Amino acid sequence: MVCAADVAEKAVGVTVEDIRGSCPQNMIMLAIFGDTASVEAAMDEIKQREKRGVEEW
Repeated sequence: MVCAADVAEKAVGVTVEDIRGSCPQNMIMLAIFGDTASVEAAMDEIKQREKRGVEEW
C-alpha cells in the first residue's frame, strides 16, 4: 500500500490517505483524492506498475 500511494502521488497531483476502520470489521484501504481524471490516471499508473513487476516499485 505504501508503494501504491507513492506511485499515485508522484504520477499525478493527487492526495493519498490511509483509511483504517475498526467497526464492525477491521478494514484498511487507500483513499485517492483529486479530480476524476487525476484519480483515474493514478489508478492506471498503479496497475501498470503492478503488471511490470515488483522490481520496479
